[in-house]
Amino acid sequence: RIVTVDGVMLPESAADLQVRLNNIYKQAVTKVDLGGDYITSFTPGLSGIFSDLPSGWLSAYNSQMSSLINEFEDVYPGVEDDTYYLFVLPINSETPTRSGFMPKKRKYGFIYNHVVSNPVALAKTIAHELGHGAFVLEHTFETYENNTEVNRQAGERTNNLMDYDATGTRLYKYQWDLIHDPVTAPLLPGDG
Repeated sequence: RIVTVDGVMLPESAADLQVRLNNIYKQAVTKVDLGGDYITSFTPGLSGIFSDLPSGWLSAYNSQMSSLINEFEDVYPGVEDDTYYLFVLPINSETPTRSGFMPKKRKYGFIYNHVVSNPVALAKTIAHELGHGAFVLEHTFETYENNTEVNRQAGERTNNLMDYDATGTRLYKYQWDLIHDPVTAPLLPGDG
């Protein structure tokens, strides 16, 4: 589910975004279901910069993220265990180049404001973060750093969904395999 925070306006309908996401994931014979329209009435009153660093090696989320998750679960007690939630924030990350954050095997992710107005960048960022949370995919440059296809020199990018290229949506065969059989335990609670 997509949760727009503090009145964030997205550039297209949930149905149009779902089409974009399914166009990305169809290469792995997978579909994304956004569960209907956006959740739009969540207004915790965020301002400033959003911290994007985990608080410690045992926690997937820092205190600011956990606070937002806890408030959401208080407002929406019907949070579903087998559903992923992506908060689209009205503020940016403290790391200017970071577009989103979603830990592996976690149900909550965060999309930062600077990608919100561009439907292509928004869909790519959501698909990338779901790659981490739902499918346990790692960045290509972390997984196969010695593979010449995905190993890159400084400033070089691949067109893979799990790279940092702004528009890359390609998936490799090993990623298709993980999408269909993630090497995960069941979805972990939100650390909230």
